[in-house]
Amino acid sequence: MTFFYPYVKSKFDENDPYFELKYSLRSLEKYFNGEIDIVIVGHKPDWLINVDWIPYADTMDAYSNKLNKLLLCSSVYNDFIWMHDDVFLLNNTTLEDFTTIRYNKKFDADEFTGSPLDNYLENDFKKLQEFNLTEYNYLTHLPKYIQGDKFIKCVKEMNLIKHKSVAYENLYYNYIQNEEKGIKEENQRNHIVNDIQIIKFSSNDSGIIQEDIIGKKFLNVNDKGLAKVKSYLTKEFNKKSKYEK
Repeated sequence: MTFFYPYVKSKFDENDPYFELKYSLRSLEKYFNGEIDIVIVGHKPDWLINVDWIPYADTMDAYSNKLNKLLLCSSVYNDFIWMHDDVFLLNNTTLEDFTTIRYNKKFDADEFTGSPLDNYLENDFKKLQEFNLTEYNYLTHLPKYIQGDKFIKCVKEMNLIKHKSVAYENLYYNYIQNEEKGIKEENQRNHIVNDIQIIKFSSNDSGIIQEDIIGKKFLNVNDKGLAKVKSYLTKEFNKKSKYEK
C-alpha cells in the first residue's frame, strides 16, 4: 500500500526538526503487516531515502497547501493512505485498520461554538447541506484511505479549490458515501472513533506506560504532547528504518 505524507519541516523542535517523521516511519515499518511504499509531497529531508518524492513549495496558505498536496498525490496514485508525521503505530496493524473509515459523530448545527475550529467545521457542514450529502464529522486525525480519482472528482464537483477546510476528509467521505453508498448509513455506528487511538495534545498529559497501549493502534500527538511521549518513542523505535541514510 502507498502511504502519503504531506510534509512541512517542523518548527517546534529546532534541535531535531525531523523527529516526528523519522519515528512515524519507523513505527510504520515495525508494525504494519503489508507492503509499504512511501510518498512524500512537499519538503524532503536530505536523510530520507527509498521514497517517492513529489516537490511542492509551500505558501502562506496552509489550507491550499493541504488540498494541493492531496491533489498532487491523487493525480499519481489512485489508492493511498493519507498519513501524518505526528501519527505513530503502537501495535501490529493490517490494511483494514487503515481503510476502515471512522468518524466522530454527526454534525449538529446547535453545537458550533464560534471557535476558529468550529467555524471551519461549520463551513464544511454548510457545504454538505448545499450538496444534500450526509453530515458526518470525520475529523479524527487518524490515517485516512483515499481513492485518488474519487478525491479529484469530489474537489471538482463540490468546487473545493476555494473552500478552506481543516478537514477535507469531511467533504470527501460524505461525498463518496452519497455517490456509491459504500459506507452504509446503518453501519456508521460501528466506525465511531473510540478505543483505537491514544491522543496526547497537552503538556499536562502523562507519558505512556505499557498498559496504555493494550488494544490501541495509533498514537496522535501535537507539539505539546510530543514531549510527553518522546522517551517511549525513542525506546520503542530505536533502530533506523530503511528510509533513513
